[in-house]
Amino acid sequence: MEWWRLLLDAGLVGLGDQMVIRCEGGPSISRLESFPPPLEIPEPGGVYVLDDDGPVHAWHYVFVTRAT
Repeated sequence: MEWWRLLLDAGLVGLGDQMVIRCEGGPSISRLESFPPPLEIPEPGGVYVLDDDGPVHAWHYVFVTRAT
C-alpha cells in the first residue's frame, strides 16, 4: 500500500490536491507540490526530505546537506 493511501481514503486530501509545503534550510522557503508530495527532492548541495510526522498541514521539508 502507498504510504499516503490512508489519508486519501479518510478524505483528508485528494489525489492531485495542491499543497504549499514549507522548507527548513536549503535554497527554498516553501514548495508547491501535488498530493502525494515527493518524499525526497534533490537540490544542488543536498536533498529536501519530507517530514510527514503529524497532520498534513504540519508537513514540511528539511534540507539535508550532502556529505563531501
